[in-house]
Amino acid sequence: MNTPDPERVNPKKLRPGPIYYESLPRELIDEIKAIYEHVDSYLDMNLEQFEIGFMRDMHPERELAAWSRITAA
Repeated sequence: MNTPDPERVNPKKLRPGPIYYESLPRELIDEIKAIYEHVDSYLDMNLEQFEIGFMRDMHPERELAAWSRITAA
């Protein structure tokens, strides 16, 4: 089976995806804040920007689980 060559994309043309959720459940927000407290010094974004990233994700619970594993490591 032939795999097509990967498409080359200019990084300067990348843009954030749409926001899928206007708000997230309080439980998720609390977990996001707790994770952010552990990783904020490694990120180039504030808490609001970090939260918006989860709002752009179609499955924020999955993304939160991944970040939970990152902070546990």
